[in-house]
Amino acid sequence: MYGFKGPLNIESYLRLKKKIIIEKQEATSLYYFTFNIKERSFSYRPDIDSPEIKNIHRGRDLLGFEDILSDEDMKLCEWKFGFKIQTSFRDYVLYAEKKEIYKKWMRVLNFVFNKIDI
Repeated sequence: MYGFKGPLNIESYLRLKKKIIIEKQEATSLYYFTFNIKERSFSYRPDIDSPEIKNIHRGRDLLGFEDILSDEDMKLCEWKFGFKIQTSFRDYVLYAEKKEIYKKWMRVLNFVFNKIDI
């Protein structure tokens, strides 16, 4: 990829905010997420070894991202590095456990959506 010196895809476990939050239950679920720059695809599956892909978004389905979540969303998860990926299907509110993982996601997302390598 011209001008990009980073990895051509990022994959890691992230916590996903549930569509419906039920009181006294965990507000997030753990999944294994992948973003592939070459294919311009974003997908997730139950775990790293699972062949079952829960959802995949490609090309124009990928609308953008936000690198900071609202205070309300940040309170939902113990993992403190939150961001959002917007697709035509839904907004994925995601949480990374470690700052290094968050930074890797931000680098890929900034390149894909903003054409800058941070």
